Amino acid sequence: DLDSIFFVYFFLTSATIAASLVLRISLLQWTIVILALTVVLSAEMFNQSVKSLFLSLGRPIDESIKAALRIGSAAVFVTIVGSILTIGLILGKAALEMFHGS
Repeated sequence: DLDSIFFVYFFLTSATIAASLVLRISLLQWTIVILALTVVLSAEMFNQSVKSLFLSLGRPIDESIKAALRIGSAAVFVTIVGSILTIGLILGKAALEMFHGS
């Protein structure tokens, strides 16, 4: 399960890097893209470590633990949405400039 999550992240990261190379984005845009990708990966790693920590306690999962796990998952979702919007705007603008000139 964990391996498949990270496979998806690394696949999409590779696709994003390839698109960024093809579209020849600027240094500032590269910085923002790399930051957005890193934030998503960091959020997922933190969420997975919290999940592992709770599961390793060896006690039944009560409502407070379930709430903490849901909050962690929500945090990952928020970072993914922010990253998609940020990278989408950068690559969309670069694609428009490449194909329509600017």
